[in-house]
Amino acid sequence: MFNRFPRRVCSGGCSYGHHYSKLNYYKIRWSSTVNTNFSNGLPISLYRNKWEAVIGLEIHAQIKSKTKLFSSSSTSFNKPVNTNVSVIDAAFPGTIPRLNARCVELAVLTSFALSCNIQRVSSFDRKHYSYPDLPAGYQITQHFAPLAKNGKIFLSSLLDGLEYDKEIRIKQLQLEQDTGKSLYDIGSEGSPVTLIDLNRAGIGLMEIVTEPDIRSSKESGLLVRKLQGLLRTVGSSDGNMEEGSLRCDVNVSVHEPGKPFGTRCEIKNLNSVKFLMSAIDAEIERQVESLEQGIPVIQETRRFDVSSNKTLRLRTKESLMDYRYMPEADLPELILSDEYLSRVYQSLPELPDATKIRLMRQYGISVYDTGVVLGEEGGVEYFEKITNNRNPKLVINWITHELFGQLKTRDVKFIDNPVTVEQLGSLVDCINQNIISGTTGKQVLALMIDGDARLANEIIQAKGLQQINDSVELEKICKTIVAKYPDETQRIKKGQLKVFKWLVGQVMRETKGQANPQLVNEILKKSIDEVNLGDDDEVTTTTNNNQKP
Repeated sequence: MFNRFPRRVCSGGCSYGHHYSKLNYYKIRWSSTVNTNFSNGLPISLYRNKWEAVIGLEIHAQIKSKTKLFSSSSTSFNKPVNTNVSVIDAAFPGTIPRLNARCVELAVLTSFALSCNIQRVSSFDRKHYSYPDLPAGYQITQHFAPLAKNGKIFLSSLLDGLEYDKEIRIKQLQLEQDTGKSLYDIGSEGSPVTLIDLNRAGIGLMEIVTEPDIRSSKESGLLVRKLQGLLRTVGSSDGNMEEGSLRCDVNVSVHEPGKPFGTRCEIKNLNSVKFLMSAIDAEIERQVESLEQGIPVIQETRRFDVSSNKTLRLRTKESLMDYRYMPEADLPELILSDEYLSRVYQSLPELPDATKIRLMRQYGISVYDTGVVLGEEGGVEYFEKITNNRNPKLVINWITHELFGQLKTRDVKFIDNPVTVEQLGSLVDCINQNIISGTTGKQVLALMIDGDARLANEIIQAKGLQQINDSVELEKICKTIVAKYPDETQRIKKGQLKVFKWLVGQVMRETKGQANPQLVNEILKKSIDEVNLGDDDEVTTTTNNNQKP
């Protein structure tokens, strides 16, 4: 155990050693002003008002290194099958693994970020099982002496406008090598065949195992998303579940509160947050249904079937594999010095929880908006670059609501966002300077997303989208609209203020959305006030955007 890491004292008086990361420094300071006791502040999720779920996750994150854990083969994605393969990856007899120092460094960095106790001495073991995508017949892992233990990660949730945090304990983080990939096809004679791609075999993995502290599928989804953000911030993994670089196994059991935990079942190889949450809900439902019928739950390994939205049995406890763990004789113990750990710790970047607090304090933006930009890779940097000398609340609104909204409707991920910092910054400037209205701004943003690489002012000039700020011109238009709709004008004067919004809409339609909305409201009110109140009875009808009110 590494007990001699230099201790520090923060300005708030809290001290931390090697087992506290920078995350904890900010966490302690934040907790001093905000109630973050999630377990006491939020009700326990009960199923059918009787059953409580107990959930633990095993998360496998591919390490973002250029080469594999024990060989010099490339880790690049989407290469032709069996091209990123060395004799070590293919388990040729006589080959000796050589540990990748960069993989170790990134795993240590992740351990610091998860507030783990990093073991100064760890070792590697062989996990034996026979499967086509494992050429050696065993996987090199860290079963007996993992790299790090006893970490934590905090989940945040909003309830009635307040933020609550729950601590999920991390049991351990260990290094291991990934397996190859099995591909199933139909052969030339029509019979099924199994094909093996070893490009993935030997890529470094961090297996992150939680304690059974999770109580719902929602918490599980929050944890995986939080971990994705943390891994990307640290730079140790890209966390892309769709590419297989982050995969989850989940253990689920149910019990009545106050009674011992139930029999757990494991669900293997969940490759999206959506499927993870659906699989957990389906398994909870299955176990509850079984117990309420008096049928005991059997410990077994299951898989999630997307088409039926059910979990299906793979193997029972009696057929669970004996992995015959034994020390890896070809690799020495991994020994980490004080100097090495200190150097890695100093490279730890600002972590998501600390960034969240800083953004809220520095820019005055909401918990929700902060969470949105934190949830997208590169989102914080994008926001802060645009915010330079601009109104942060206006900027965050255009990023989280308008930009993200339009990207989502086009099924474009933020990482592929075509709108540059300069483009969105120029758009915010044009809106802030009343050159265009918000409505027109959305049109300009849509053009940018669809490929127009010009700055906002250039697009506006070329398409004649400038906002009408001439009060004389707007007064003429407003008086024309008032004269065109005398009945509606009389109803407004008699107190039917909802009709006023409809009349404003007619002005905006007349100006093709280019009129200054604030000026329209002021001038239209003045124009209506100048009209004498008629003697007609009030008329009440329903309205929509295309009909009179």
